[in-house]
This record gives sequence, structure tokens and C-alpha cells, in this order.
Amino acid sequence: MASDNFQFEIAATPQCLLKVNSAWGIKTYDLSNGMALSKDFFSDAGQHFLTVWCNYRKVESKTLTISSLKPHGKIESYVGSKSIPADNGLHWSMFTVLPVDQYNNMVVDNSSIYINILRPNGQRFSKNVNTKDGIGYLKISSKTRKGKTLISTTSGNAYGKEKELLELPNFPRKISIKAESDILYADSRQFLKIITKELFDLYGNRVSDGTLISFKVIDSKGNSSFYRTYAMDGLASVNIQNPDYPGKLTVVAYIDNLIQSQSLILNFKPYVTDFKVNLGPNSEYLTIGPVIGPLRQLVSDGKEATVFFEESKIIKKGIIRDGYAEVEIPKTIFKRGKIVVTMGGLQKRINF
Repeated sequence: MASDNFQFEIAATPQCLLKVNSAWGIKTYDLSNGMALSKDFFSDAGQHFLTVWCNYRKVESKTLTISSLKPHGKIESYVGSKSIPADNGLHWSMFTVLPVDQYNNMVVDNSSIYINILRPNGQRFSKNVNTKDGIGYLKISSKTRKGKTLISTTSGNAYGKEKELLELPNFPRKISIKAESDILYADSRQFLKIITKELFDLYGNRVSDGTLISFKVIDSKGNSSFYRTYAMDGLASVNIQNPDYPGKLTVVAYIDNLIQSQSLILNFKPYVTDFKVNLGPNSEYLTIGPVIGPLRQLVSDGKEATVFFEESKIIKKGIIRDGYAEVEIPKTIFKRGKIVVTMGGLQKRINF
């Protein structure tokens, strides 16, 4: 057995040599005087091949086998994968231990190792495994409760550190969405929050923070836009821009293109209900306004008006400030003709 030291005798004439061949290489000792072998010769487990040479001739050879001791000190252990879905046994992780004796030798096969496990659902159990080729291992299959599985290992007076295996929620079993408000006006300067209902996996675990949720928005003209956000505390939300013109908006949420929500149909009412168009005092500008909203109020600043001069096919734009906008009349056209003013889906045709 591995030891700090032990004694053995070699009967040989003074002119002889001892050669020791081990895993660490070959060492030669002169037998003319008493000698001391290095400490690792006695403590390193394995086979040592001893040969005595006299006058350049091998006289005798023997094999000395040193066996390792029981596990001692700290037991090294590893968990991989570090996390698995809590999907009732579809996924698993491996817990591996590498026990050594007091001289850091790999322990002999069939050394008993006890693995202690505490699952997220409170279940606690121990499993005895035997080492082979220096290691012991245990396959840990997933359960249905999310949380931390705690693992430790012991063998006699040898102990390992506590290890963690994270059991994470799986994909949500479904996703459902709704609009936060029922007041829907076609004002592109406003945003509407779309929120999900709380997301759970098949076993009732709330989904992990950071789960990616994608939203597809289709307007009444068939144009699509995409938004992405992440779940926090089981919920996800996104702010989508209101359309500039009245009509239907369809919103659908996706998770990895595997799970799809219902189609949420949103009906946006006109935000601009009326406006007037007049020639300015010097007849070089069109004055648009007052622009009135659904509550008989002046619409918000920043609303855009589009003016189309039919005779010359020229398009001009104006921005509403304090309920009014001014649009310069192109100097290249005659001071007469027809114009079309469009704002928020409302259109007026005017002769000037």
C-alpha cells in the first residue's frame, strides 16, 4: 500500500546499480553505499520495475506494485450540463466524482462513493456508486419542478463540495395576448402596449426570465412590422406604434416559431375628424386648420398633412403646430387648380 516509507533489502556487490523504472521515468542508484529512495517512490501508486545491474549485466529484476489507499480529503466533483429543462426526464445531467487518496493517487476500482441529492420539490435521497478507472458517476434525470438540485458526495472521511444543477422551465404550453387599452385612435404619435397573459410551461412552472417573444403586426394595407421583447416574471409586453390612418391592425405573438398566440384584431378609429384649408394672406401659403380631433380638441403637435397639387403633380407636406400647418404653394404652378389634402385618413379636395 502507498506509504510515507518502507524498507527492503538488496543483496549485491558494491559495484552494482539499481535501476527503477516507473511512470515518472527511470532513476539509477549506486549500491556502493546505503541509499534512500525518493519519497514519491513509496507514495505513488502503480508499478515500479526494479533491476539490478552488475558489471553492465542485468542480474535480477522484480516488479513492485503499490496500491492506492481509501478516498481521503476533498473529493473533486463536476456537474455537466449545468442546467436542464424541468421536463420530466427528457433531459439529464451527469454528476462525476474523482476521489483520490491522501497521496493524490487515483483510488482503486469499486471504491464506494455516496452521492446525496436534494431536488427542488424537496425530495432527498442518496445513491451509492462504485468507482471504475478512477471515477464514479451518476446520471441525474430532470423532474417537473423548476429550481436548484443540490448535490454532494462523501466516502468515509472524504467529502466533496456542494454542487448545483439548475432545472429550468421549458417552453410555454401556450401564449395569449391582449391590448392594455380599448381607446384606439389612428394617431401615429401614440403607442399601444400589447401584453401577454402569464406564461407557464407544461408542468406549471413560470417561464424563465429572458424568454424571447416576437410580435408581428399587420396593418389594414397588408404592411408588416416586427417587434421583439423578453419575458420578465412570466410576462412580456411591447409598445407598438399606432397607425396613421384608421382601420384594422392584427397582432400575433410567437415563441421560436413553435408557439403562436391568437390573432388580436384592433380597430383604430379616425384621430382627425375635421380640418379646414384656406389661402394665406399673401396667397403664397395654404393654411390648414384648425385640425380637430375626436374630442373636439386640437390634434397633437407633429401630425403630418400631405398636400397634392393635381395640376402640377407636386406633393408638399406640412407639420401641425398648435392645431395649424402652413404649406408653401410652389411658384412653378399657376395660382389656380385643384388640391387634395390628406391627414389621418381624412381627405379633402379643394379648388383654388
